[in-house]
Amino acid sequence: MKKMLSQKLNNGAYFFTYITLLWIFFQYVYAIDLGNYNKLEAMKYFNAANYFIENGTLPNMRYLFYGTITGLIALHLKFKFSVLYIIAFQLLFNLFAIQCFGYVIKKKYGSIAALASIFLLVASYDWTIWNFYLYSESTFFSFTLLWLSSLLYFSKPSNKVLFLQCILLMGCIFSRPIGVGYILIYGFLFFMRNRETNVKLRIGALLTITILFFIISYIIALKIEDHEIYLSSIEGCIICGVPTDMKLEVANPQNFNPILLWIELIFSNPLFFIKLFFLRIFFLFSPMISHFSLSHNIQNLILCTFVYLGLFFRFYKKIKLNHIEKSICIFLIIFIILIGLQCNDWSRRFYSAILPFLIVLGVTRTIARIQKSDEL
Repeated sequence: MKKMLSQKLNNGAYFFTYITLLWIFFQYVYAIDLGNYNKLEAMKYFNAANYFIENGTLPNMRYLFYGTITGLIALHLKFKFSVLYIIAFQLLFNLFAIQCFGYVIKKKYGSIAALASIFLLVASYDWTIWNFYLYSESTFFSFTLLWLSSLLYFSKPSNKVLFLQCILLMGCIFSRPIGVGYILIYGFLFFMRNRETNVKLRIGALLTITILFFIISYIIALKIEDHEIYLSSIEGCIICGVPTDMKLEVANPQNFNPILLWIELIFSNPLFFIKLFFLRIFFLFSPMISHFSLSHNIQNLILCTFVYLGLFFRFYKKIKLNHIEKSICIFLIIFIILIGLQCNDWSRRFYSAILPFLIVLGVTRTIARIQKSDEL
């Protein structure tokens, strides 16, 4: 039975049929929330799109980093077509990304690893549901999958492939600001791959990319009009916009730079920020969220258990990291630190953003290793 299933999954037509049906099943199950597509956060993209149509520019530079969804909504408002066409585009784009991701994982690590990886993604409510919302997550997650797939597939990319990867990277960056962090993966990957290149050139390239990352991040932070970073600190927010009892009593200065004041707060209240830092990281990876339903938390607990077990066994068995995985690990460490310094999203969107990377590092490689051991 196991051999027959393995043979069917190795067949390209059967494999893509399975993952397509798997994807369709979970889209259908989660489609009950479709009626919420244009509420809450979606309204700011509608307002930005309206402003762009009327003035020919965006109301704030930060909307450049939500450009894909803002652009899609602007097209909807300009040409008066139904928003359901945007939902349809997001669904088809996500299916295409899943198919590409599945193909690459199957090619590199085997069909069982690919099927398991895709299941953990599409079965996650927190990752999949955004296909039905006019938020920025759907296109961002899909661009991320395509970009990650290209990194995994092309170990020695040609100039044409590098150009394609840059286009996909731009898609990530202009879908959500988190995409800026992917620049670091490129930097570390270039540094580790090109060992035959002059050391000074490699270090220069890495420094240039790192400086570019911090410049863009600083520009984004400066354009946050409501001073979210500063406010989340003084209000002890573990979840962005949700104050806790852990509050700092500070004066409210006028015309201040939120980033500089935030740094000053960290140095003047180290114990407060250390505690807040670890609480935010715990919440980032916690599958049990108090404001989620019991069924939602049980589903998260089951799926997260497989993801974390994959990571545990991967590092317990000391499976060697390749260059891409080393770059991803460095990015994840920096990402986790930044979340600890900032705050979490109420709907686990930050965890969902790194979920494909966690799956590739853990579950994908662990299953591939087990399969290889069984064949010996």
